Amino acid sequence: MTSDASLLNSLLVWSYNLLLVCIPLFVILGLAQLAVAISLWRSEKRTKRLKRAGALLIAAALMPLVLFGLWRGVIRPSMGAELTARHRLATEARNAESSRLRIGDEFTEIDQLLAGAGVPLDNQKLLVLNFFATWCGPCLAELPHLQMIADKYVDQKDISFVVIGREETQETLDAFVSKNNYRIPFIADPKRSLYSEFAKELIPRTYLIDSQRKIRFEIIGFDEEKLEELDMKIDELANELANDQ
Repeated sequence: MTSDASLLNSLLVWSYNLLLVCIPLFVILGLAQLAVAISLWRSEKRTKRLKRAGALLIAAALMPLVLFGLWRGVIRPSMGAELTARHRLATEARNAESSRLRIGDEFTEIDQLLAGAGVPLDNQKLLVLNFFATWCGPCLAELPHLQMIADKYVDQKDISFVVIGREETQETLDAFVSKNNYRIPFIADPKRSLYSEFAKELIPRTYLIDSQRKIRFEIIGFDEEKLEELDMKIDELANELANDQ
C-alpha cells in the first residue's frame, strides 16, 4: 500500500512540475503569437493569432491557481497520508521490538509479582497496569487521564488500577502522589523487575489484563484516543465478568 502511495505521489509531483514549467512556456508562446499578429496586422490569420495569444496568456495567468489547488487539495494530503502510514508502521515496528508481552499474551505471574511489591490482588479482578517515571513528560501528561478513568470505576470492586514507577523509589513515588493528589496505588520498581517482564524500553505503557491474566489491550506512549478506547474496553470486559459471575 505504501509503495502504491509513493508511486501516486511521484506522479502527482511530476504533474505539478510539468504544469509549473508550462507557465513561462505559455507566456512565451502567447507573446510570440501576439508579436506575430501585430507585425502581420493585415494578415487574414490576425484574429486567430490574437485569440491564440489571449488563450495562452490567460492559461498562464490561471495556472498558479491550478497549481495551488493541486498542491493544497491533492498532493499535500496524499503525501501527508503516506507519511502518516510510514510513521504508523515505523512506530508499530519499534513497539514490537521493544515489547516482550503483547495483546493476547498471558502473564499469570503478575499477581505474585504485585503481591511481592506490596499490592495483593484478587486474581479474578481486571487489572489496569501502567508503567511510568516521574521524569517522563508523556507519562505525566497521561496520568491525569488514567486517574479519571480509574475514578469512573472506583466503586467496582472487580477492577484494579496500579501504577508502577520504573527505576523509582517508593519514597519518591509517595511524595509525587501526595503532591499531585493521585488516588491510584503507586509502587516502585527500582530495578525494573516488573517492567522487564513486559518490555525492554519505552514508557509510558498501559496494559489491560483480564481475570485470566491475558493482555487484552495495550497503549505504548501517551495517546488520548487510545485512552478512550481503554475506557470502553474496561467497560466491555467488566460487563463480561459480571455476566459470568
